[in-house]
Amino acid sequence: SLLDATREEGGSAAERIRNLCGGSFDLIRENIEVVRLMYAIYYGPPQGAPFFDFDAYHFKFQDAVRRLVEDGIRVGEFRKGDAGDMAWAVIGAVNIAMELELCHPEVALGTEGLNRVLDIVFAGIAAKGRSGIAAGGRRRSLRGVAMRDRKRDRKGGVR
Repeated sequence: SLLDATREEGGSAAERIRNLCGGSFDLIRENIEVVRLMYAIYYGPPQGAPFFDFDAYHFKFQDAVRRLVEDGIRVGEFRKGDAGDMAWAVIGAVNIAMELELCHPEVALGTEGLNRVLDIVFAGIAAKGRSGIAAGGRRRSLRGVAMRDRKRDRKGGVR
């Protein structure tokens, strides 16, 4: 499964988290109508809805992200702190990207936007002197990212 494969692959903790989140996000986008139905069942009235343990996957995803954050803390990639709280920051980024795809596709973040938000999260949890972790583990300044985004916005680019 995607959850298990990400734990076993090489690379930095940020790269592995990005791969897990990106893979999950891609699955959501590829199956958006199924996800929409799942949301309707989960958040809709319980009368007549078939039981499905949606929380089981969510808890596995949350645990996988937390374990990857713990790996990053252990090797000094991420600062010391509560791995569960850091995992929630990552999961929050994925959830917002997913909900925009579901409810407001006209302003959806897409994969690039999710990666930009994850860059901000990783910069916030990075160990001292390791901020600016970008896609693929390359380092870049957040100032450079902001300048690139402003240039694209001036040219009429879409995020």
